[in-house]
Amino acid sequence: MAHEDLLCACSGANYSIAGETLYLLLQRKGANFKKTRLSRSLADGHKSEVDVFTRNVDIRLKGNIIRTPLIALPYAKGNRTLLGTDFFTKSWHFFLNLKHCN
Repeated sequence: MAHEDLLCACSGANYSIAGETLYLLLQRKGANFKKTRLSRSLADGHKSEVDVFTRNVDIRLKGNIIRTPLIALPYAKGNRTLLGTDFFTKSWHFFLNLKHCN
């Protein structure tokens, strides 16, 4: 299921989050998500339990595949895809070889 999308990097997020567009696209392509419940902590300190969907996806970076767990928030509307520290922990060595872009 190849699809190119613009992703945002978020060093403050522990996990990678699928934006609404990516989540809907994966659903339309027949991707299976697993429903689970997670504890969520916001920047203001507010904590809550939320229902989410999870799935592993392959993210291609400079020709390399990085298998990444992705969390989808079915109630979030208009959110963007965020790559969290879980992704960067697996892929930091690829970034060492990227040229600076202006």
